[in-house]
Amino acid sequence: MIYETIQVVAPTSAQLAEYAGTYYSEELATTYKLIIQEGKLVLQRKRAEDRPLLPMFADAFMNDELGNIRFIRDEQKFVSGFRLNSPRIKHLWFAKEKR
Repeated sequence: MIYETIQVVAPTSAQLAEYAGTYYSEELATTYKLIIQEGKLVLQRKRAEDRPLLPMFADAFMNDELGNIRFIRDEQKFVSGFRLNSPRIKHLWFAKEKR
């Protein structure tokens, strides 16, 4: 195995704003919303408590309950969606809705 060193990140408010928005999973037929609250990225779901996401490395966040979220960018470097991974879920796609 080859391990690579990664930089731990501390996103600015402007960087967090790139992730904020509404995301839809066709597979689950559900919508998640990401907002910035008190300088943190927070995931909101219907009928569930808000979950703050902790930055791990560039375009990646985690929450102990939800798992890991890895944001995907398009060719213009805009966030186009994310993949959710947890012990029971692998690569669940959420597309970012256009404004």
